[in-house]
Amino acid sequence: MKWGPKIKSGFYHNLEAKGLLREGERMPEVGPYSFYLEAFRELSSCRTGSMGPSPIPFSAIREYASIYIEEGPDEFEDFLYLIRCMDDAYLEDSEKNGSATSSESNKNTSGHKRGRRS
Repeated sequence: MKWGPKIKSGFYHNLEAKGLLREGERMPEVGPYSFYLEAFRELSSCRTGSMGPSPIPFSAIREYASIYIEEGPDEFEDFLYLIRCMDDAYLEDSEKNGSATSSESNKNTSGHKRGRRS
């Protein structure tokens, strides 16, 4: 897997390697997808909305990718696609649970299409 070295290099895994996480703080084992989940968790802190959740800014995703992804534009597009899918699901769930201020305010504002690029 080309992501192998990157998966174990993030903030969460550094804390885990140092033994600074208690048993209840550990993320479930999700194999190679842990990189994406950790990235989504970190990127979620970049949201700017004060009246409810807002989409993760593209600039934050690009900056994160520039640190952890070195392969090229195709890998970035895959990363962007997966983060946007998780972000859309998060925003939809937030809206259903009443965290969003209006039904239209956060509806797929990320601009990506749900279908896979060809």
